[in-house]
Amino acid sequence: MLFVLLLLLAAGAFFDARWRKIPNPLIALMLLSGTILCGASGAFVGMAAFWGRFFLSVLVLFPLYALRMFGAGDLKLIGCMVAFMGFARGATATFLGLVMVAVCGGAMLCLRGVLWERLAYFGRYALCVIQTKKLIPYDGLVEAGDKRGKRGIPMAPFLFLGAAAYVLYALVSGAGIPAAG
Repeated sequence: MLFVLLLLLAAGAFFDARWRKIPNPLIALMLLSGTILCGASGAFVGMAAFWGRFFLSVLVLFPLYALRMFGAGDLKLIGCMVAFMGFARGATATFLGLVMVAVCGGAMLCLRGVLWERLAYFGRYALCVIQTKKLIPYDGLVEAGDKRGKRGIPMAPFLFLGAAAYVLYALVSGAGIPAAG
C-alpha cells in the first residue's frame, strides 16, 4: 500500500518541482487509491478510518494554509500521507520532509546572502501579530511589487523524501513495511 503512496508522491513531487502546483486529479487519484486499498478487504471501517485521517490532518493543518505558510496542494498531500500511513507514521514522515525542506531553505538563504533579511522579516511578522493580536497571512507584510513571497521552495519533493526515508528506515530496521493505522 505504501509503494502506491510513494509512486503517487513522486508524481506530486515532479509536478510541484516543475510547475509549483500539485494537480487536483493527482490528489483525487491518491484518495481513490487509498479508499480502494483500504476497502479491498471489504472492511468499511478501513475506508472510514482512511477518510477520517485525511480530513482530520487537513483540519489540523488548515491554519498554516490560511496563513499562507503551506500551499493547498501541500496540505492535501500531507493529508494523503497521513491517511495512507496512519497518524503517527504519517506525522513522522511529514516531520522528516519538513526538516529536509527547512535545511534546504536555510542553505539556499545563506547562499543567496539573505538569511538575516528573511529572519528579520519573520521577526517583523511575529511582532506585528503580537502587537495587533491578529493573525495575518505570512506574506501580508510584503509590499506591492515585491515578489519575495512567491519564491518559496516546492514542498512536495521533500514530503516524498520524508515518506521514502521513513519506509526505507522501516525496511532496514527489520520492522517491515508498516500498515496504516
